[in-house]
Amino acid sequence: MKTHLHTTFDNYGESFIIKKYYRQFASIQLIIGAISAAFIFNPTYLKQIGLSATGVGLYMSIISFVGIFSPFIWGLISDRYKTVKKLIIIGLIAILVFYLPVPLYNNVKLGSLTLAPIMIVVSSAFYNMPGTMATTWLMEVQKEHHDLQYGLIRMFYVGAYSLTNLGFMFLIKMTSVNLVFVCCGLFTIICLLRVSRYPDIEGRESNKSLKDMKVSRIFKNPLMLAYIVFMSVACIPASSFGIFTPYLIENLNGNPSILGGMIALRSLSSLPFLYLSGRFIRKAGPINSLKISISIVLITQILFYLSTSITQVFLIFILSGVALGLTMPSEIAFINENAPPGLLATTQIVCGSVYSIAGIISGFFGGVAIDNFGIRNYYLIVTVLISLALIFFFISTPIIKKRMEANRQHEKN
Repeated sequence: MKTHLHTTFDNYGESFIIKKYYRQFASIQLIIGAISAAFIFNPTYLKQIGLSATGVGLYMSIISFVGIFSPFIWGLISDRYKTVKKLIIIGLIAILVFYLPVPLYNNVKLGSLTLAPIMIVVSSAFYNMPGTMATTWLMEVQKEHHDLQYGLIRMFYVGAYSLTNLGFMFLIKMTSVNLVFVCCGLFTIICLLRVSRYPDIEGRESNKSLKDMKVSRIFKNPLMLAYIVFMSVACIPASSFGIFTPYLIENLNGNPSILGGMIALRSLSSLPFLYLSGRFIRKAGPINSLKISISIVLITQILFYLSTSITQVFLIFILSGVALGLTMPSEIAFINENAPPGLLATTQIVCGSVYSIAGIISGFFGGVAIDNFGIRNYYLIVTVLISLALIFFFISTPIIKKRMEANRQHEKN
């Protein structure tokens, strides 16, 4: 039987551990946020080296296609061998090898093409790995330390991401987008040094084979399938901010270099909602929170279609930050609720693939739509698609939850 003294020491010890983990994950998320800020300028670089909207969209859709399958492999490896740290290090080294020298690869000709866009595609198989595995690392720790809040830690990623985007915007104005790759390399080296300080996930034996892991359990959850269908469409705007927003800016006679400032503003406006998201999700539930956040996304697409000035676009980006601050923690809470035992990393990767699917849709078809119908009609098309996705999610989720509950009751009886 525990005495009051034991309880006091236990509470103090837990508080100390929580603070230690906050320092660990906040510092890692901070640096990864700065690294990730570079990738948003891929379309800017591709446009700088002479690609059309269709060409940019094609390469970005290929990157998204790679982003569907490569993270799935990393997730399986993580769950099978119970490691996240090693995969983060592999991803960071790949960034240094493939992504940092992209401007140099532009001097290497392959017929009428250069090697630069191809190396961006190759690096895309790795450059999301550090962020994804760092989140899996945090989610594993959350299982034992429930007071560790994702939203609070994610604030450091978003803050670094937004401020770095703002810095990149000024750097591009003063020099060129090539400097973004150099800065990304420096941040990557710092992240390598930081991650190497911490121990990997502990106390779990590796699964013997992929068959033993029973990955199909993920897809046997109808709620998970509904989520994937819904978010694959709902994430189109998030996947196309960096790709096609420059065309809207030019349509309004603005300078596309201000995109970094807009994305920084969007990220900063999400911070209060990330901070409060934990309480809100506990009250509303992950599914209802997702419905609310994507409804805000829908409103932003309508406003983009109607916008008539750069100032209005800046204000819309602020509103989109509200959706961002609610969506990310809601996704993590949903995954934690529905991930089968032993498949947390793989489930996270599968659910994260919705951004890649949305990227394929927006990258290829969006580029064609803009070249043929203009940027305004692109936003109109996206508005219609998200409206249909929301209707589907609003109708399907209550029915699925009711059936799942009925099945559970039947199994008990």
